[in-house]
Amino acid sequence: MLVCLQGRIEILMRYRQEEAAFILEPSSFALVLEAGVWCQQRYLAEGTSLLVFASEPYDPDSYLDHWT
Repeated sequence: MLVCLQGRIEILMRYRQEEAAFILEPSSFALVLEAGVWCQQRYLAEGTSLLVFASEPYDPDSYLDHWT
């Protein structure tokens, strides 16, 4: 689950062949991503803060670049 605490974040999502974009702001709802949804964040304002609730600890080795 992604929550914007401060600033603005563009969330780019891809599931299979479909893509979508969503803007997160402190006044917006949280965004829950299901398994298999790849996402990329673009921070649109200086000082932006993103809070992430995840099902397991962060492991950079488990990430693949699916945007290239």
